[in-house]
Amino acid sequence: MSGGLSVIVPAFNEAGHLAQNLDRLIAVLHASGRAFEILVVDDGSTDGTGAEARAVADRDPRVRVLAHERNEGKGRALETGVAAARESVLVLLDADLEIPPEDVLPLVDQLERDNADVAVGSKYHPQATLRWPLYRRALSRAYHFVTALLFRLPLRDTQTGLKAIRRDVADDLIPQLRSRRFAWDLELLLLAHRAGRRFVTGPVHVRPAARASSVGWGGALQAGFDTLRIFWRDRALARYRTRAARRRRTRVVVSGDDLGLSASVDEGLLQGLEQRGLTSVSVLATGATRDQSLPALQQRAGGADAGVHLDLLDGRSLVRFALRGAPAESLADRVHGQVTALREAGIEPTHLDAHRHAYFMPWVRRRVCALTARAGVPAVRSLRPLGPVFGAGLAEGLKRLVLLGAATLSAGVGRARGLAVPDGFVSAAEAARWVEAGRIPAYARGRTVEVIAHPAVGAPDVPAHEAGTLDRDAEARHVLEPPLATALAGLGAEVIDFRQLA
Repeated sequence: MSGGLSVIVPAFNEAGHLAQNLDRLIAVLHASGRAFEILVVDDGSTDGTGAEARAVADRDPRVRVLAHERNEGKGRALETGVAAARESVLVLLDADLEIPPEDVLPLVDQLERDNADVAVGSKYHPQATLRWPLYRRALSRAYHFVTALLFRLPLRDTQTGLKAIRRDVADDLIPQLRSRRFAWDLELLLLAHRAGRRFVTGPVHVRPAARASSVGWGGALQAGFDTLRIFWRDRALARYRTRAARRRRTRVVVSGDDLGLSASVDEGLLQGLEQRGLTSVSVLATGATRDQSLPALQQRAGGADAGVHLDLLDGRSLVRFALRGAPAESLADRVHGQVTALREAGIEPTHLDAHRHAYFMPWVRRRVCALTARAGVPAVRSLRPLGPVFGAGLAEGLKRLVLLGAATLSAGVGRARGLAVPDGFVSAAEAARWVEAGRIPAYARGRTVEVIAHPAVGAPDVPAHEAGTLDRDAEARHVLEPPLATALAGLGAEVIDFRQLA
């Protein structure tokens, strides 16, 4: 049954249009049939905002007005509203209605339908619209890039002025916040993420408000300083690592690539599955030995977790693909065709990744994730490398830096589509070093990590244009001696496959 809503509206110097905005909000909420209240928090306004809000409250008892004697910041205003709220679902909405009230109920419905803890309106959602001037777009993108790099949140947008949160979750998290102004939203979402709370995102339709944003350049600089303080509290002081988060086990998917590429690669992957060195494989649907590898997979490792190693290159080099891209129709045809090929062979694909990192460009990854979700495949690989960037040499380090940049720009794209995504990946060689050292390193603890392996057993037969810098014989030793997945379980990791991840 749908719960009641407490809509908290922080307001600072919003006179002249606040009454009209509140009337519009009341009309939308009333039409929904839900119980609701609106709490306007006048944050020390000097222009009659409080009087305008009280006039609305006098004619509608569902509106309450709270006031600060002086301006204390948006975060403090939201906290005041949360403390006074009475309903089971809290909605945080900016008073200027840059985000229309018509976006509120779809986001709340999504929160309840998906049994999530926090729902975040996102102006970067595929169905969102954004009508901001260029300088505001630039500021927003820059802030997103910085926060994605610093905090690795599974969200593309933390600052949009519409969020919904369950009352019990808010009561648990908000007393722990220290920010008082525009970085309050970021700190709330970071704390929720560190506590293992479940997020959903929904689209918003943003248009310029009646008056210019009250953030301005000074507010942007203050938000930047507050963000660095949050980073210090998170990384240096570990203030957001709850006891539950510290106890959380590392989850590991040990995944092998390129089934169907050649006979030696097929043998390495099949032995990995048989001996419990691997938990998952991905099938190169355009590979030379695909027709032989699929029956062998079902015979030797029946029921094993298998995905699609999507070939987007069409015989081109990765550089040519990056420069020329691929039409949307071509991408759709390739995803559909290669997923269908596995299904026709009796294998239901559980995940998707792209051969030779062909979806490292954010605009390609967005399309691929949308097509993956449309095809009913539940998971997609992460682009984010974990661990020492240059530990495997200069060339590998540079490649990982490129992937890290792409992952930062694409943060949250897969999850926004409802896909399961690991937190990041390491190579089989790195995971084998964990086994040798007898411990999981700090950068992987508590995360869901994909270990990516490319083993081959037998006579070398990998085509020269597919060889790259991989030492497939060495990777086979990393996977099989001892069986890598089993060895990681011995270190205390929870070893899973993509089906369990999804």
